[in-house]
Amino acid sequence: MKTGTGGTQGNQRGSLLKSNQSAFDAAFGRRSVPQLYLQQLRCLIPPKADARPKVLVNTIPKAGTYLAALALENAGYSSKQLHLSDRFLHDNRSVPEDQIHWNPDSRRVNYRADYAASILDEGEFCVGHVSRQRVLDRAAAYNVHVLNIVRDPITQIWSFYRFQQKKTKPTPHSSLWRTMVADDGFKGYLLSIDMNLLLKHAKTLMSNGPFFCFEDMKQGKFIERALDPNTIKPRNTVMAQQRARVIRDVETGLASAVGKKTSTYIPKSENDKQSSLEDSAVVAFFDACGLTAASEFYKSSVLCDKTILSR
Repeated sequence: MKTGTGGTQGNQRGSLLKSNQSAFDAAFGRRSVPQLYLQQLRCLIPPKADARPKVLVNTIPKAGTYLAALALENAGYSSKQLHLSDRFLHDNRSVPEDQIHWNPDSRRVNYRADYAASILDEGEFCVGHVSRQRVLDRAAAYNVHVLNIVRDPITQIWSFYRFQQKKTKPTPHSSLWRTMVADDGFKGYLLSIDMNLLLKHAKTLMSNGPFFCFEDMKQGKFIERALDPNTIKPRNTVMAQQRARVIRDVETGLASAVGKKTSTYIPKSENDKQSSLEDSAVVAFFDACGLTAASEFYKSSVLCDKTILSR
């Protein structure tokens, strides 16, 4: 018989996931593969032109996920209160806003993002950080409008660091860099994350179709962009009309959302200065891992007029 806490913790986690799954199934229904295929076939029928779109707000972390969500709510859409990843989701229903990010794995449900997209009804949306293009394509097959949102990777990393500091439950890894002061804390954080994974995620969202930029959203604008218009798949007339509508709706909602408190919003203080980004060792690290080049490309080639599809 095994001894120690590993087996106990594993059993507790397994019981928790089973409990989460049961609660999720009770609310939304567990769908077999044939049922999912049938649902997808139904979704091949174009929606009504006057129907409010179904939406997946899909971002790289700290690129305006909940700003876009607030904008949609301001425009009359309803949140499903689910946060999606490729192969699992966090069920945030009935969770206080200030607790959503503290310990989300306690509400983890093993349910693929494209399956979760099939749950959406007209005028509903989910948010998430889905990184696999085939999963996004499957979600879109349910007549869900996927809004991919990206951000300058250097300011994203800094914002992600502040978010981890102030909004999430400490882990064995983060507990160490959280004890470090100022620049050292940021350096410790950089060593704890997979930079290549973050860059790959952003590249996927920008390389396979239209996307939006956090920098535009901060200005109250929701501008559809594409690095290569040839990557955009043709849409039927109704879906094209719905796409234009949801873009207008988000921009309308942003007017009263920008600067407002969300579950991820952290007010700036004197202790949050970005001087760590100018540290010579940090700059060298960014150069070596490709973050500097990615940031320069983003600012010079992504945030430019030639990528704009619509205003």
